[in-house]
Amino acid sequence: MPEYNLSSGMNDFCVTSWQRQINRRYGQVLTVDGIFGPRTRDWTTRIQGSQQYSWCAGGADGMAGPKTISCFEHVNGYTEWG
Repeated sequence: MPEYNLSSGMNDFCVTSWQRQINRRYGQVLTVDGIFGPRTRDWTTRIQGSQQYSWCAGGADGMAGPKTISCFEHVNGYTEWG
């Protein structure tokens, strides 16, 4: 898991892993390309703002930081970094 925020415009291996985790939970909603574009940001914001994750995600800012990712992994019971 990254120790930094994944945010708009980034092109990073960790973004690829985050996109895969979202797809694993919600189906093929994102193209797994490693680019943190508008759809990845929108899904991140949606996850952060949902009642299921809002208690631990730290707010809906559209950035997938350690708090959001840790919360997502805890609720869903899996990780995928690699």
